[in-house]
Amino acid sequence: MGVVLFRLVRSGVLAPEGEWIRVAKFATLTEREIETMAVPKRKTGRARTNSRRSSHKLTAATVSVCPQCQQAKLPHHVCSGCGYYNGKEIIDTE
Repeated sequence: MGVVLFRLVRSGVLAPEGEWIRVAKFATLTEREIETMAVPKRKTGRARTNSRRSSHKLTAATVSVCPQCQQAKLPHHVCSGCGYYNGKEIIDTE
């Protein structure tokens, strides 16, 4: 039989921190309301943890060149130097 951790609940209010009880599965708990806690069956190994974290890296922002003024700008954004976007003047910068 497995063991499950339960947190005591007294009169609708959770018991103070650290007050967890271990109860055998399918045991009957009398006069107690309980809230179950998720507990992992096995420790997560370093390889699995590190492979999951491998995609947490930051990437540099893509920068393109404005065809009007040759200044660096973000793609699909109005150029902050000349105010052009897609060959049309959107913002009057003068």
